[in-house]
Amino acid sequence: MTTYRTGSLLALLLLASSLFLSAAPAQAASCWVSGNPTFTFSDVNLDSLTDTTASLGYVCQSDASTTYFALCLYMADGTPITGVNPRYMTNYNSSTLQFDLYGDAARTQKLGYEGSGLPPLTWSVAVPGGYQQTSTPRTLYARIPGGQTSLVAGSNYQSQMPNSTLYYSWSTGTPPTSCTSSNASAVHFYSSATATVPNTCNISAATDMDFGNVAGLGTAINQTSSIMLRCPSGTTWRVGLNNGSHASGTTRRMASGSNYISYDLYRDSGHTQRWGTSLGTDTSNGTGSGMNTAITLPVYGRVPAQATTASGTYSDTITVTLTY
Repeated sequence: MTTYRTGSLLALLLLASSLFLSAAPAQAASCWVSGNPTFTFSDVNLDSLTDTTASLGYVCQSDASTTYFALCLYMADGTPITGVNPRYMTNYNSSTLQFDLYGDAARTQKLGYEGSGLPPLTWSVAVPGGYQQTSTPRTLYARIPGGQTSLVAGSNYQSQMPNSTLYYSWSTGTPPTSCTSSNASAVHFYSSATATVPNTCNISAATDMDFGNVAGLGTAINQTSSIMLRCPSGTTWRVGLNNGSHASGTTRRMASGSNYISYDLYRDSGHTQRWGTSLGTDTSNGTGSGMNTAITLPVYGRVPAQATTASGTYSDTITVTLTY
């Protein structure tokens, strides 16, 4: 009985030793993703290019000897709007934003999913033997093209890319000929893109108001000019006009030296809605129709009948304020 028990104990110890030694192949060459790339665009320029980058973190681990890796990257198309070349982000409220992903800083190599017709991003690494690791991140590039002037402003544009793929193959003799040639494997990972479209309302033009040459001021003189502005779709705007450079209290005046002519500016052709700067009270208000659509606001001016003053050229400067 004693001999039998000793033999069993020895067999168990040898088995445990065998299991320990067989664990080494589990540490053989491999790669995995250590950091998901997230593309974040802030303050998208609606008129020109907007660029950003993201980092793909990955680790490759060697075998007992120097190990060569070939890697290929495919970036999945997005959801909820699929497709590449171009890709799309959405604000989930009928507005879409085009963008693209690239493998190079010059943004000439577009990245797509496997089968999209776009080539993968390929590179290679060599890792010294002894089960060492390399973890140099790979920079990826993204771009939003300009000219997308119908966008709704906001910070909720996004695209989810849940099934991007990093293929790799490895060998310990000579470098593999492709990322699927020897000991090939694939790693799937998640990526996303987000963007903020700012409120970029602007005044594109404000024409002068010229009351012309007059012999006297015995009757009222009317004239019009215009203000042109552009705002993203859905953006609320307000335009106010101050009282000018020569006002006396709330009375607008044109000046010629020390002489003045009173006048006023209105939002309506009936000259009943005076134009001022109190938001929502005496300003002009509206909602943007997209940066490619100009909004034209007529300005109605009137010089009321008044005592004739000295002859001369009378002028005033009005400040236009756009609030959004």
